[in-house]
Amino acid sequence: MESYLQLGLPQVRSKGTLQHVFNNCDALLNAGCYKWKHDSVLREIVDSIPRRNWKVVADLPGFTYALPFQADSAWRPDIVLTSDDHHVHMIELTVPFEQNMTAAHDRKMTKYHKLVENARDAGFIPTLWCVEIGSRGLPGKNWFDWVKATKLPQSVTKNCCKIALRCSQVIWGQKGGHWPTPPLLLLCGEESL
Repeated sequence: MESYLQLGLPQVRSKGTLQHVFNNCDALLNAGCYKWKHDSVLREIVDSIPRRNWKVVADLPGFTYALPFQADSAWRPDIVLTSDDHHVHMIELTVPFEQNMTAAHDRKMTKYHKLVENARDAGFIPTLWCVEIGSRGLPGKNWFDWVKATKLPQSVTKNCCKIALRCSQVIWGQKGGHWPTPPLLLLCGEESL
């Protein structure tokens, strides 16, 4: 029988716990599984943002990514919303294992602190939102404040939670197998969640 390495498949070398497979496996990380999950949730968020109020830039295919002010290229929040009155909302999404949400949030807030200062120095009124949807489909404590402040439809929470969970289920099913790099997982207009 051929080994995982001979077949070019991700090799999971751990006990295969949920936390390991959903968020901490180097083989699955290198295969692009976690980016696919993150970007699937991110796409749902971007599709929910009302365009009449914001100019939207997202770190997704199909968007030209450019911050409206000068900043270090290492700082690249997932979504940047800019209004005509110089408000800028920078949104950084993380899809961690639920027990790691606080640490993920704190790490992202620290990382993007200087970016907020750069925006302010450039004459913008910045707001940084570091938000989390857990791998098992649970929103982080900051999620609801962000949805309310940005006036997103309540359905965005259900949809993002469902996408994160479905993506994790697909990743679990593919552990140790071939990762085909599927298109982003979309709900395709499902009404009842």
